[in-house]
Formats: sequence, structure tokens, C-alpha cells
Amino acid sequence: MRFITMGSSENPSILFVHGLSASAESCYGEAGRLMSGKWHVILCELDGHYPGSPVFTGIDNACRQIETWLTVQSLTKIHGLVGLSLGGTIAVSLLARGNIQPEKTVLDAPFIVDMGILKGFYTKMFPLGVMRIRDGKYVPGFIIDMLMGKGNRSIIEMLYPGISEETCRNACRDVYAYRLSDKLKNTSSSVQFWRGTREPYPAKGAALLKKHIPAMEEIVFPDMGHCQFLHSQPQDTPSIIFDLGGEECGFLFTNLLQIFHIRTLTSNCENVYDGTMNPNKFSLTAKLQLIVDSDDVSALKDTMHAYTKACNFLSAIVFRTHDMERRHLHDLYYHQLREN
Repeated sequence: MRFITMGSSENPSILFVHGLSASAESCYGEAGRLMSGKWHVILCELDGHYPGSPVFTGIDNACRQIETWLTVQSLTKIHGLVGLSLGGTIAVSLLARGNIQPEKTVLDAPFIVDMGILKGFYTKMFPLGVMRIRDGKYVPGFIIDMLMGKGNRSIIEMLYPGISEETCRNACRDVYAYRLSDKLKNTSSSVQFWRGTREPYPAKGAALLKKHIPAMEEIVFPDMGHCQFLHSQPQDTPSIIFDLGGEECGFLFTNLLQIFHIRTLTSNCENVYDGTMNPNKFSLTAKLQLIVDSDDVSALKDTMHAYTKACNFLSAIVFRTHDMERRHLHDLYYHQLREN
């Protein structure tokens, strides 16, 4: 295992753990670069997912490797932990083990459901499918749709070309037999669970995890399959990155920035430039503290959750349809948002 760091180590640290058969770069490279100005970004590269690495042997070993590296770096208390798919399952195990203490955790569709009698079948078939994709061989579309969500081809486009069958098999062995630990109830981390509506097993996993972490917040993205939310940002439309979620990030990065906001109260003016837009454009960022009566805290939290839910709903539609016309979106969804 190895780690890529971005940004100053003086800033709050956020650890990202990527998914099976993908890579740290394909999952979180762009997010890391966008966030590195304000955070100390750590991209974990799992064994079996970068050139010259040993095969991935299992979730427990991955947790030990992560814990050891963070301990050496004096980073057992980190600001954020983000895991996608297998990385999300590893993140759940890290929370249960309790050796590192993330203030906030985002679990993007972790697979945490014991498949019972089907685990042997999936442990055999999923690696075979990944190998066929790696080798450019045909895989029936309906099988990919069944596993990843209809029309979702993120597994193909995010694939690490050096992935081995042994790495996939070892990961699947642990993932498809995964059982949640009772120690999860001891975590103090603020946890969010992200999933798409086309992900049946993460939906079951969210229900199971909520029994252990009742305060967990679940974020559901309409009409999206596995990893699709992360993967579906339109690379040919830089303006969506700068317009929809504030001028520093798109939908994914907006949510991460909102979740891992620095609590220090600051106000500053900085350049915002993506290589194509006007480099003289400035963004004024003001971070304020709201002082409210205790009776108003609950109402304010409810308002914030409703606002976040509305933003998630509409942003997911924009990513799916590429419809960025504000007036058109207003006419189509204003009343629906108000009612819900």
C-alpha cells in the first residue's frame, strides 16, 4: 500500500480510499487536486491497484496498513474519512476498529451485506467479469446493468488496467461475507451514507448500518447506480464545476466541501482559475458563525437538511440530463421541491 498526499500537512487531513478494480487517481484524483488548497488530502492506494504492488490480501490487512501509516504520520485523529465501494467497506471496518478517529466520515455505497449462500457465486463471477473487461472481452450489458445500475459503465471507464484476478477474488471473499461489528456503536464520527436509487445492496447495507449508528445520515441520488455519482461529472463542461456548487467545485466536491468545512471563521478573496475561464475572476469567501437560541437549533438543523436534500436532488438531475438552463429547471422542479 502507498499514499499520495496533496496540500499542506498543516491543514485538516482527509483520507480517501478508492474502490475495487479502480485506482486512487480515477476515483479521487480530481477531487484531491481541487480540495488541496484548503485540506491536507491523503489518497490511499490499495495493494493490487497500482504498478508493482503486491496483491490485495484482505480488508483486515488493509486496515492495519492504513492505521500504521497514519500512526507514523501522527494522524490518528483526522478531520475526514471518505471511502467508495470497497474503500467504503474498509472505512466501516476502520470505524469499528477504533484506532483512528475521523471527525466526519462519508461512505459512498460500501458493500456491507453478507450474501449468504450466494457469496461463493459472486466471489467467483465478479472477478471473471472484471478480467473480461480488463482484457477487452465482451460482457453482456444486462449483467453490468444488474450489478452497477442500468446504463452505468463506471466500472469500465474507471478500471485500473493492471488489476489481477487474485486481488479481485480476495476482495470479494471479504466483501460478500462482510458482517457489521457491534463496536460500530462506539464511533464518535459523524457518518453519511451515499447511494443511488439503482443500488439495491447498498440500500440494504444502509439499513443495517443505521441500526449500529442511529445518527447516520443517508443521502440518496435519484436514478444512479454504483459509483455513478462520482463518475458522472461532465468533463467537457467546466462551467458546471464552477457554477452549480459554488465556484470551486462540482456536485461531488460541493458536498465534500460542505461536509468537511473548516470551522475557523475567516474571510478571504482568492483567484479561481481552471485553465479556460477568466483568470481574473475572484471568489469572495466568508465563513460566519450563527448564534441562535437553543430553541432555534432544531429548526435551523431541519432547514439545513431540507436545503441539502433539495440541492442533492436537483444537482443529480443536472448531472444526468446536462440541462443547465436555470429557467427551465425552475419551471420543471420548483413546485416539486417546495412540496417536498
